[in-house]
Amino acid sequence: MRGLSQHRRRAHPQEYHAQNVPVAKLKARWDHEELLILARAEITLRLSGVRNVNQQLARITPGRTLEAIKGVRKSTKYRELLASLEQQEADGSEFVERNPSDPAEGAPDDIPEDPIQASPDPSVEWAGQVRNAICHLGVPDGIDLDAINPGNPNDDSRAMLDAEYARWLPPLAGSERQRPPRQRPGAPRVRTGQPGRSARAKRRAAYSRTQRLFKISRKRCARNVLSSTWEEEPFPVPMALQEPYWRSIFETASKHDDRRPPPKGPVEWSLVAPITVEDVTRAIKGMSDGAPGPDGRTLGDLKRLRREEVAAHYNLWLLAGYPPDRIRRGRTVLIPKEAGADSPQKHRPITISDIILRCFHKVLASRFEATLPWNTRQKAFMRGDGVADSIWLLQSIIRHHQRTVQPLNIAFLDIKKAFDSVSHESLLLAARRMGVPSPMLGYLGELYRDAWTTLHIGSTHSEPIKVSRGVRQGDPLSVHLFNATIDWALDRLDPQLGVMVGEVRVNAGAFADDIALIARTPAGLQFLLSDLAAEFALSGLEVSAGLDGKSASLRIDVDGKRKMWICNPHPHLRVFGQPIPAIDI
Repeated sequence: MRGLSQHRRRAHPQEYHAQNVPVAKLKARWDHEELLILARAEITLRLSGVRNVNQQLARITPGRTLEAIKGVRKSTKYRELLASLEQQEADGSEFVERNPSDPAEGAPDDIPEDPIQASPDPSVEWAGQVRNAICHLGVPDGIDLDAINPGNPNDDSRAMLDAEYARWLPPLAGSERQRPPRQRPGAPRVRTGQPGRSARAKRRAAYSRTQRLFKISRKRCARNVLSSTWEEEPFPVPMALQEPYWRSIFETASKHDDRRPPPKGPVEWSLVAPITVEDVTRAIKGMSDGAPGPDGRTLGDLKRLRREEVAAHYNLWLLAGYPPDRIRRGRTVLIPKEAGADSPQKHRPITISDIILRCFHKVLASRFEATLPWNTRQKAFMRGDGVADSIWLLQSIIRHHQRTVQPLNIAFLDIKKAFDSVSHESLLLAARRMGVPSPMLGYLGELYRDAWTTLHIGSTHSEPIKVSRGVRQGDPLSVHLFNATIDWALDRLDPQLGVMVGEVRVNAGAFADDIALIARTPAGLQFLLSDLAAEFALSGLEVSAGLDGKSASLRIDVDGKRKMWICNPHPHLRVFGQPIPAIDI
């Protein structure tokens, strides 16, 4: 027979855990995380010249009395920890990267010089290698290589590259310039399907939609089939509602970022090594045929071009640090996040570039992934099954703490419109921090300096929209630029906070913009969360908090006397005043 307590735990878990939350102890033992946070706060107070340190520390350590703080500050363990942190501060080993005295620069096309890059030798050698590669592959007609200043395009070289590209790959008939006119304001909404289709054609379209949905989300697919809605043709949100919403997001200026982070590693000049025919062939083999970009070209059109010709143009853009003006345009389609999406907020913008640019960025993306010093906790868009690795890590940590009856605190964070709101300045600074050389930074600055897109819903499209912030979802290179920004914030987290996994301390895990913070104590988790949210804010990113947000927290408390763990359902985390909801059992 099962005891009453076990019956309640298994049959009524929510009530059981809520009723058995351990009562806070008046004289609880200080955890190492709490001592660390207290010591860091004391150092900050001392440097700012604040008096009455004990009273100030009592305000930032809820649950601890003034007498408890006075007592722990006298302990040998605390004094040794404080001395160690002060020595780190004196040695300059603390990760303080912002310098208010730096000039207020940082525009996308105005990246400050890196001391490591001050020597001209690497850039001179690089420029010679790229020039030789272009000459070997064949200089495109109308291009004067001597007129190009490597990595620093002027108006004349920009005009020369724009004109040459227009001659080489003019838009195909039926592309952006020949698309149907925009729908008149006030015109009735129309379905994306063709009105005169037969019943058989409509059913085949329904089958196709169901098969695509099965590949994306089996759960949503099953729900549609079981609810008999799989045959219903989607009815899109009209352009009159979509365009104002997305225009306001895209055209909002990037947040100014005046940080000057120290380099994480050496400058990786291999990122801008000459692009070979083999690089192009490998990239094309890894591409799938999708929707064409604004110029109307498909993967089949790209395959029909001479590989030497394509590689020569890629090296030309690399040498000049300039992508032709026309390939900076995009075509944005809005993908519903859920069945029956009835508002712009429930859509995800996917921007489709010209196939020639996607191939170029796929070559560069493979170099970024293989070369740059990524944070090992970031699993998105890397080789291997990042989802499985992240799930296994979290499950292992939770089960270990349950089995050994140890406290654990986890925050599952989501970032609001992360890919659409990240600052262009932060993207370039983060890339520079990772070791991206100046010619590539110049190219990326030009790419984002004057980027445009148009929204497409069925046969209608919007007027051009200037993209002033965010990355292009759907571009192979965008994910690595975004990851570099997240990597920057993750590296700023205190490495002494977190839980031990074997011999490694872990305080975070990430899959693109989905982040899990991990700590032993609620105070440690709040410290990590506040630091991370502050770093994100500097890049124009905001944690999705509040009752309507997508973030959540998990708190496992321990009752030492009864040797049991309890999932505490009470919220205890806040981000800029907004609560993070707690997960119950």
